[in-house]
Amino acid sequence: MNSRERIAYLRGLLDSAPREDREGKLFAAITEALDALASELSEHGRLIELQSGNYDELMEEFDELREDVYDLEQYVGPDSDEEEDEDSYIATTCPSCAYCFYYKLEDGDENEKLVCPKCGEEFERSPV
Repeated sequence: MNSRERIAYLRGLLDSAPREDREGKLFAAITEALDALASELSEHGRLIELQSGNYDELMEEFDELREDVYDLEQYVGPDSDEEEDEDSYIATTCPSCAYCFYYKLEDGDENEKLVCPKCGEEFERSPV
């Protein structure tokens, strides 16, 4: 029986036993209930210690991953971000279906028509 069941048993003893018979059975049942509570508390303490160890291991792994990411960022450097900034995209809206999208502005593309990715309609680029 777990502690809840033992406490319920105690209540039953108190409610049903005649006054003369209560003391011996009651003290025995109280002792059993306290033993069950102590066992459950001990088990909870063991589980908490286990989880604490797992938490410590996870934090060590997290710190190692953080260091690896930092090292990778240092290795890759800021040059990779500058390459992305060199590409310039322009937002436009299709005059037929009003779909908004972005296109990449490249040299020599000013005279080419754009094609809407949604409806397929060709239209002139708006001046930049």
